[in-house]
Amino acid sequence: MGGEQAKELYQRFVSKVGEGYNPEKVKDGVFQAMMEVALVNDGPVTFEMSVDPKPVEHK
Repeated sequence: MGGEQAKELYQRFVSKVGEGYNPEKVKDGVFQAMMEVALVNDGPVTFEMSVDPKPVEHK
């Protein structure tokens, strides 16, 4: 997936999350920016999201 396609997918994801949740609590950063992040699991549960890739249709 190219950068522009990835950016569009990211923007759609953020939009969908905002539709299903309080949009004022959904924040995003700068897409493709270099950043260091850290995570402290300090709660009752951690969710990991993954999907199987769609099969490629050969024409």
